[in-house]
Amino acid sequence: MLFGRLVREKRGIEGLSQDALAEKSGLTKARISDIETGKIANPKARTVDALCVALNISRQERGTCYPAPVPSLPPRLLEKLARRFGHDMPNATEEDLEAFLMAKAEEFRAMRERLEKMAETEGRISQLIKAANAALGEGDFQTADNLLSQAEAVQLQSGTVPALKKQAELRIERGNWCRTKNALGGVSVRLSQFDVPESAMSHLSDAKAHYEGVRAVTSEEVLPKMFATAGLDLAMVYSDRRLAKSDADYETNLQFALSLQFSALRFFSKVDEPTTWGIVQHNLGCSYIDLSTIRTDKAKSAADIENAIYHLELSFEVRDPDNSLYWVASCRSLGEALLNMSTYSLTNDAAKYVQRAVEILSNAAARISSSEHPHQWAQIQEQLARVHRAQALPC
Repeated sequence: MLFGRLVREKRGIEGLSQDALAEKSGLTKARISDIETGKIANPKARTVDALCVALNISRQERGTCYPAPVPSLPPRLLEKLARRFGHDMPNATEEDLEAFLMAKAEEFRAMRERLEKMAETEGRISQLIKAANAALGEGDFQTADNLLSQAEAVQLQSGTVPALKKQAELRIERGNWCRTKNALGGVSVRLSQFDVPESAMSHLSDAKAHYEGVRAVTSEEVLPKMFATAGLDLAMVYSDRRLAKSDADYETNLQFALSLQFSALRFFSKVDEPTTWGIVQHNLGCSYIDLSTIRTDKAKSAADIENAIYHLELSFEVRDPDNSLYWVASCRSLGEALLNMSTYSLTNDAAKYVQRAVEILSNAAARISSSEHPHQWAQIQEQLARVHRAQALPC
């Protein structure tokens, strides 16, 4: 039966006109008319409640107007949930209430199944333990041991195995989230490079937040590769000069970036993951180059360049000239480090460093073209021009 028809029948039984019912229920005559004619098929819960009170419509009569949720809920629980829903969602329709009760009925069924399965498992374990105690009391150690082994197997299958499966599912889900956050961080870094300068800091802050978010839900024990990768990406953000307000801040940021890179290096093997291992070595070299440029102590600056050369040389051990972009990146960075090293008075082999830099940069320039990789090609040409300018100066 439709609720509108029930209202019309009950109004007739009560001897009320639509005007009288409107006054008694606090609704408008037009609303009552629309409900009775079916124009409003699913009135809001508070409207239904008002009419049920005014016309003395019982819950059973009201229930005949709508299909009961399947699977059903115990009547007391059903009434309690419906009352709570009406309180929390006064503007909801009867259709909304039905959908809510259906969802709760499904939750109820699933929980009852879990409880029954748990009770069944505990009953089985209890029986096995009781039998094992009896066997032990009779001195039958072998039977007692077998029964206890069965109890342990039941416990394992009912508790430990599902828990491990759930843990694996959660780690996969968390891993997917971390990959997404790392990717978003990468987008923000790229935007900081190509968007208008005024927006750079905002993009860098977004990238930093993404990478720190990943590290907040991972660790060296939980998703360690994700933790290390986010650390590498975060180091790249901290290595950006625009993030620091002063040289002192920048030096602090670079020291932190180096700590992140060294920490990440422990999780990537040269043998098993040569590409990532090479990237970490290259990034360490670049961080040391940046650090050397802001040192006020020449000896420390020279030591930074020596460290840079060491790590950049290591990156060549896993970089193939045929994979030109990675190899060329190492050439550019090592060439820069060698040129910088040649400028320190502490170094007696300046010519040797310059000669090696020219050789490496020239090989890199021969591997790429200005049309395919204009940015890298221009940087290499600028580095070579610096060499030529320095060689042209009078001794």
